[in-house]
Amino acid sequence: MDGCGAKTLIATHKDKVVDISARNDFSKNHFWISDKARFSVDGLSHNRILTPMMKKEGKLEPVSWIDAFKAIVRKVADLKPEQMAFLAGEAIDVETLYLLRELLDDMGVAHRDMLSRPSGLPFKERGDYLFNTSFERLQHADACLIIGNNDTPLLKAYLHPYFRNNKERIATVGMEEEGYPSLGPFSVLEALAQKKHPFSEVLCVAKNPAIIVGAHCLDGEDGRHIYEWSRLIANASGSIREDWNGFNVMHPSITTVGGLDVGFYPSKGGWDTENIKRMARGRQIKLLYLVHADDLPFGALEDTFIIYQGHHMDKGAQNANIVLPSCVYTEKNGIYMNTEGRPSFVEKTVSPLGDAKEDWKIIRALSEVLGYRLPYNTYAQVLEAVRSFSDSFQLSEGAVRSPMSEEAYAPKTPKRQYVEKKSILSNNILRASTRFKSYLKLKEDSKWL
Repeated sequence: MDGCGAKTLIATHKDKVVDISARNDFSKNHFWISDKARFSVDGLSHNRILTPMMKKEGKLEPVSWIDAFKAIVRKVADLKPEQMAFLAGEAIDVETLYLLRELLDDMGVAHRDMLSRPSGLPFKERGDYLFNTSFERLQHADACLIIGNNDTPLLKAYLHPYFRNNKERIATVGMEEEGYPSLGPFSVLEALAQKKHPFSEVLCVAKNPAIIVGAHCLDGEDGRHIYEWSRLIANASGSIREDWNGFNVMHPSITTVGGLDVGFYPSKGGWDTENIKRMARGRQIKLLYLVHADDLPFGALEDTFIIYQGHHMDKGAQNANIVLPSCVYTEKNGIYMNTEGRPSFVEKTVSPLGDAKEDWKIIRALSEVLGYRLPYNTYAQVLEAVRSFSDSFQLSEGAVRSPMSEEAYAPKTPKRQYVEKKSILSNNILRASTRFKSYLKLKEDSKWL
C-alpha cells in the first residue's frame, strides 16, 4: 500500500482474503504494516471490474475479450505512434511495466510515464532516486532532516525509537510534522546548504546524518530545486561517504522504483505525465492507455479515447471507452520494488474474480493482436527476462546499490512553501473499502475523546 514495502502475511478462507498482518521481521518493518494495508482487506473484492466492457451510446456494457481487443486494434490502426500515450498508476508489478515498456519500444510510442514519478527527480544513476541508507541501517543515524515528506507511517515507526528522546537532533522542512520540530518552509534549504542555519551544526557534527526527501515535493521546476538543495545539504554535512550514504528519497508508491529500474519513463522525444495531460486536452493525444491510473482530470479528457486496464470500477474505468479487467496483487505473482530498491515477491493467494486476467498476460496478448508479439508464453519466461535485465531484480534480502550522479545544477530558492497533504484514500482499493473508511471515521472521532 506504500513505498516502504512491508513484509506481510495474507490469511485466506474459501478463496477469499480475510486478513493482512505484519510478518515477524524486525529488520524490514519493525513488526508493523500501515493502516492502509491492515484495514482495507474488503476493498480487494468490493467494486471490482469482472468482465471486459466497451462504451456504447455513453454507457459501458460487457463484451468478450475478443471483441475488446478487436476494438483496440481498429482504433490503434488509425493512429500514429505520436498520437498515443500510456500512463501507469498505482501498485503495478515490475513484470507488467517491463513488458509494457518493451511493447511501446516496438510500437515506437515515446509518450509514456508513471503518475507517481516526480518530474523534478533525476534518475541518471539508481542512487539518485533510492532510499540509500536502508531502513535497517537508519538506526545508526544520529541526526535527521526530513524534507517535504508525508503519509508514510512506517517511516515514523523506523525513526521513533531512535529520536523519541533526541528531538533536538531531528527536524523537518516544508512540512508540519506532528512531533518533530519544523524549521520552516522550503526556502530554509538554502541557508542549511550554506551552513547559515543553527541546525546545520547538528548535521555537521553528527557521525551519520540522514537526509530524507519526500517524493511528493519533487514535482515540477520547484521540485528539482528542492532536490538539488537537499543534495547540497547532504554534501555539506558529510552525509554521503564511502561507508555511509545518508541521502534518501522516500517514495509513497510501490510502483515508482521498479518502473524507473525497467526504464518506464518517456523515451527520446516523449512527453511526461503533465505534458501528456496537456496534449490530450489540446487533442494532440487521440488515445490514452491507462494501467491502474485513476488520478487524472478526466473532465478535460472527454475528447480522448481512453482504454483502462485495472481491477476497480474507479474514476479511470468510469471514464474509459474500453475497460480490461485485471487482478489485484493477491490474485497474481509479482515483484514489487520498495523505496530502498529492495525487491519483494508477492505470491498469488486467491483466484481472480470474474474474468480478470493477470496484467502481464493482458500486455502479452495485446502485443500479439497489435502485431508486435512479445516472446513470452509463461510467467517463468517473463520472470527470467526481468531478472536478466538487471541485478536489482534478483530476489534477495538486500538491495543492489548504485553510485549517485555528480551532475552540477545551480538551484534557485523554491517558490513553494510547504508540501501539499495528499488524500489518505490514495488508491482504488482504499476507496472501495468500507472497513478502511469506518476506521478513518473512528480515528477522527477518537481525537475528541
